[in-house]
Amino acid sequence: MNDLSDCIRLAEIEWSYVEIKVEHYGTLNTITFQVSPSRFLELAYTDFRLGTEDGLINSLTNAKRAIDCQIDTY
Repeated sequence: MNDLSDCIRLAEIEWSYVEIKVEHYGTLNTITFQVSPSRFLELAYTDFRLGTEDGLINSLTNAKRAIDCQIDTY
């Protein structure tokens, strides 16, 4: 898995229920992450393949971290 689209496809999200809100709270300074978005996705994929409840929870958490990391670094 190399990008967010792979993760989204695996998650099988029902997009008709997705709501995106844009709010502005001021300017964000550039945030430096020690872990890249792609690394978070690799971890999410590894956890997802476990198929256990813990693995699925960790997979979702790491996918969210990948999104946050991607947004905050650009």
